[in-house]
Amino acid sequence: MNILLGIILLCAQLADSAFVNRCYEEDDLMNIKNNFDSQRSEFAIKYNIANMNELLYDPNLEKIARSFKSCDDLKDGFNYQISIALKETNAVFEQFLLETNQTDKIDQYEKNKGFGDFHPLQTGFFACELRDACRRGDSGGTMLYILSPRGKINKSAIKYGKPGSACTNGTTSDPGGICKVTIDEGLWPFPYYEDEEAEIDEYLESRMNTTVAAVETTESGAGGLNFFCSFTGLAVAILFRSFFE
Repeated sequence: MNILLGIILLCAQLADSAFVNRCYEEDDLMNIKNNFDSQRSEFAIKYNIANMNELLYDPNLEKIARSFKSCDDLKDGFNYQISIALKETNAVFEQFLLETNQTDKIDQYEKNKGFGDFHPLQTGFFACELRDACRRGDSGGTMLYILSPRGKINKSAIKYGKPGSACTNGTTSDPGGICKVTIDEGLWPFPYYEDEEAEIDEYLESRMNTTVAAVETTESGAGGLNFFCSFTGLAVAILFRSFFE
């Protein structure tokens, strides 16, 4: 019985230890994509941004998401950005709007939310649910959205002009005003960025002082332990049920 109790406590600790509860898969992400694209389209049209890209699901970002172990880890990286805006991101957009005489268009909702979803050159996104609600800047919650392949924004990334006029591959039809992102040669969604996965591995290894292979092995082991815990839980339920029959 003591061994069984120990297993139950271990499983409870394991369940509580995962900072990233779950990440959405491709089939679950269409609503998130549509919401992102709709907001980015409205933003581009409202503020005359000529080069706002649509966003596509980027599965390579799961390694980044799974590397986060606490709220303190939610920081922009070399090729990704947490969508909750920091003051530096908001300052870049505010400067752009000042220089293009559009500051009078900013509403209170945008002031409160910030501009973290609107880096024009981002083309990929990934979404996960966190165990803890995290604050970042003036916003927070349990949802984690990561955008790629750019890190921190600078003003030169924002092109002023008719929405869609600076797109190299044409614009989307619904919603309008944003640039199409092409899928080519099996490199998805970055036809010009085939080294992305290798660069992510190198970045994570330098940050975690371990290899990605070791992290993936640990996650695989955790998956096996989760299966074992589920099996043990079922066995315990059957055992307790037999006591009362």
